[in-house]
Amino acid sequence: MRVYLDPTHNHYYNNDGAPPKLDSEEVHHVSGSVIMGKLGNETANDMETLAHYDFALPGKDERLALKSYFHLTSRLYPCGECAAEFQMLLRDHPPQTSSRKAASQWLCYVHNLVNKRLKKEEFDCTKLDDTYDCGCDV
Repeated sequence: MRVYLDPTHNHYYNNDGAPPKLDSEEVHHVSGSVIMGKLGNETANDMETLAHYDFALPGKDERLALKSYFHLTSRLYPCGECAAEFQMLLRDHPPQTSSRKAASQWLCYVHNLVNKRLKKEEFDCTKLDDTYDCGCDV
């Protein structure tokens, strides 16, 4: 089942446009394969690098674009169950985009919620600067 979050109204819809029957128990039974694990790791790495993009005080347009990026990723993610989980995380922990640091710390926190559920080691969010320096000239 594909589930989409309408970020404007904060409502969930399935493929038919009807509200889905989705609870946190369904979402927490996400099973992973090798490919899904790699996809998850690469997506998280991409999002962390983007959130860590060096903008000290983003403008309103940049903040909206970053929030939209997170919501679109949750909507277009190829694993429907993973997408639904990310949408629930976005609903329960809205993206923080007031600064680069706020966005990076928010995403690290949300990523660690997933790591905890998967019984993976949590990432030390104080090491974001060392881990996600893209070398980009901004």
